[in-house]
Amino acid sequence: MKKCYLCGSTENLTRDHVPPKGMFPPPLPTDLITLPCCDKCHKPLSLDDEAFRIWVAAAAGKSDAGRWIWENRVLGSSLRRSPKLLGNVRKELQIRQLAIPDQEIYVPTLSISKKRAQNVLIRITKGLLTSFYPSYDFSKDVFKVSCAAPIPRHQRSVLALMRVSKRESRGNGVFDFWHAITTENNGGSWVYFFYQAACFVVAHSSTWETVDRIQGSDPAIRP
Repeated sequence: MKKCYLCGSTENLTRDHVPPKGMFPPPLPTDLITLPCCDKCHKPLSLDDEAFRIWVAAAAGKSDAGRWIWENRVLGSSLRRSPKLLGNVRKELQIRQLAIPDQEIYVPTLSISKKRAQNVLIRITKGLLTSFYPSYDFSKDVFKVSCAAPIPRHQRSVLALMRVSKRESRGNGVFDFWHAITTENNGGSWVYFFYQAACFVVAHSSTWETVDRIQGSDPAIRP
């Protein structure tokens, strides 16, 4: 029986794309992941999805797909049709210095509500867990989301996780991800790259202690 991958409901089901299909330029990939999602869970997703898409598409060094999304879906559509959204984006735009020793590198950054970003990334993780590890029960797991900055310390941590994980991708230069779960089947780690520029790590387990161990690139995980 089909059920909502977020709450388990079997009523008023629709389809949810993981990640949201609005992040992909045309033509849409034929291998997009879709999962049953109840109307109650699905309706509130659009604003978070739009804010997240704007945020990651604003990243420096993005792929051709990311540039297309920025020019056509963000500048050409979202911000044009909503003056309120444009005003909010302007408020969140800042120039910041990267924390790299002995170098002065400044980049434009666009902020997003931490809660909104977590909502999108945790939902994506739950969707991918349902798709790739259907027997894994994440209903009691806690999820820890980290945004990996382009500094050596973060790069080493992310690369360590990627080495013990399985790589997948959806779309050309849109969404690359690495995934693994613990050998005890009690947690997992996910590394996400959006538009080959914005990097995030999500770790999850039933206890914060295990989450911290996983995010510290513990080798006892398997793809």
